[in-house]
Parts: sequence; C-alpha cells; structure tokens
Amino acid sequence: YVTDWCQTVEARTGAKPLIYSTVYMLRRWQVDPGPYPLWLASWGAGWPTWGGERVPFWQYDDEGRCPGVPGPCDLNYFLGDEADLAAYGVQ
Repeated sequence: YVTDWCQTVEARTGAKPLIYSTVYMLRRWQVDPGPYPLWLASWGAGWPTWGGERVPFWQYDDEGRCPGVPGPCDLNYFLGDEADLAAYGVQ
C-alpha cells in the first residue's frame, strides 16, 4: 500500500514523497520503500540505516526544545547540505 500511495502522489503532483516511519514499523509491515527516501524516527539509537545506508532524514527526538516553541517539539537531522535539501522540494 505504501508503494502504491507513493506512486499515486508522485504521478499526480510530480513530487517524490518521503516515507516517515520507524524501522520497527517498516519491518513489521514488510514495507519496501523502493526509490522513495525515508525519514525515520529513532530516539536514542543513533542514525538509523535501511539497506545498509544511513537514511537522509532522522527524527532523533520527539520532546526537544526549540527557541520560540512553548512546548516539546520534534528534532531532526538531515544528511546533506542546503542544496541537497532543496532538491527534495517541488520545482
């Protein structure tokens, strides 16, 4: 279902969606992300990998603190620079 959804979104929008999940859920539901990049939540376990590679997006905390945000917020890392991040956007 995940692959079908991603293909539908890409066909209709021209944008390649990201798959946000945990390693546990991907394995539990036997998800094959194929060509779609992963954004994995993994708190306290180090940068997650899939297929032997570090994923491009990592949510490392879900109770972080950010200036100007009154409560807890998600904290994420991106494996790349600003140009790499911009490439994920719709052109």
